[in-house]
Amino acid sequence: MALLRRWVLAAGLAAACAVLPSGCGLGSATSTPKQAAERIAQDVDLASSAVGTAELTVRQLRASRTFPTVAETTLKESGGMASGASAGLTRYIPVGPVDARWRDEAVKATAQAQVAIADARAWVDGAGGSGARVQAELSASSDALDAVSSTLQKAGAQ
Repeated sequence: MALLRRWVLAAGLAAACAVLPSGCGLGSATSTPKQAAERIAQDVDLASSAVGTAELTVRQLRASRTFPTVAETTLKESGGMASGASAGLTRYIPVGPVDARWRDEAVKATAQAQVAIADARAWVDGAGGSGARVQAELSASSDALDAVSSTLQKAGAQ
């Protein structure tokens, strides 16, 4: 039980640390491709963290290493993180076609993450589906976010 409490605490701290950098400002424009890539990457990283937490939660529940109520709470927080990432991306104002394309790719990947996390919550709540399907959906979402992140990292390095 102590291990479970430590895991929940660690997940909560990770969620809090990931949410803080997304900011609360209105739309913002950037002046260079590197700045644009860094700005979009913040929200992609937040969504990636949310999916990673959801993946771990589903694995733990499938292995009977956590309780459904703990999983539900963790997935709810993960869904909030993914929503925060999506909101940050919709506030971002592109200044050119390149960063507009990056933002669009990030929005699509983040939307996929939100759906995957929502499906995981539904599975935990007994609304159907299978743990294996939910885990595969979260993994595909993680791959999509990783692809966007890779593109942004290459752009930021230039």
